Amino acid sequence: MPASAQDLASYQQCSEYNESWTLGAEWSTLINQHFKEKDRITAYKIIGCESSGFANAKNPTSTATGLWQFIDKTWGWVSKKLNMTGSPLDPLTSTRYAAFLKYKTSQGWGHWSESAHCWKEPNEKLGYTKIN
Repeated sequence: MPASAQDLASYQQCSEYNESWTLGAEWSTLINQHFKEKDRITAYKIIGCESSGFANAKNPTSTATGLWQFIDKTWGWVSKKLNMTGSPLDPLTSTRYAAFLKYKTSQGWGHWSESAHCWKEPNEKLGYTKIN
């Protein structure tokens, strides 16, 4: 069963952004299809922190776009690895790419380390390799 917006809000540190968790929960079908059960809350939280759940989100100071805020360089790299094309604005493709990064690279959630202050639990050990 997918987590509710209240479940997600209770786990995240950015409680003033409760509305972003509601928007992120909209993507529960994609999250459930692409992420292991133990990783789903973190996936919801990353979407909430990165894009507030808006599939068309665009960072005004970088090339980061979409739910997962892929930068062009990472998007291109994953596209080559998966031999796929698509847009980071497409929720299905971007979630598939996010799952690839989580499960098929040594960095795992570290690809989103810049926003970890928002989605990581306060006492959580770093279960990822931070990317500099």
